[in-house]
Amino acid sequence: MEDYVIDASCWHVEAAAPELKQQALEHFRDRYTVLLKFFQEEGLLNDADFGRRVQSWGNFEIRRSDLTEEGLELFKWCRRRWNPAVGATHTESQLGKWKSRLSKMRRAA
Repeated sequence: MEDYVIDASCWHVEAAAPELKQQALEHFRDRYTVLLKFFQEEGLLNDADFGRRVQSWGNFEIRRSDLTEEGLELFKWCRRRWNPAVGATHTESQLGKWKSRLSKMRRAA
């Protein structure tokens, strides 16, 4: 299995205007805090403690090797449909779509 970076905070922060970099980092952290909790609860991470060990969100990246096969499939499908609105609350509201897709995937397996 080839390992590669799927997403990294620096990609989002560097793309932001200088005055918005801190906000971009906080937005990234808020989204991934929700997402990683969901992935932990559903057994979609190769290491269940992965999301609990984030010491620097500025250096955070999620790699192919961090996800199970099912986790990678879900991530690919949902990431393209992830509404980038700011805030953990908005991300939590989108989890319904992620949960629905995961349920469909598991029924089809």
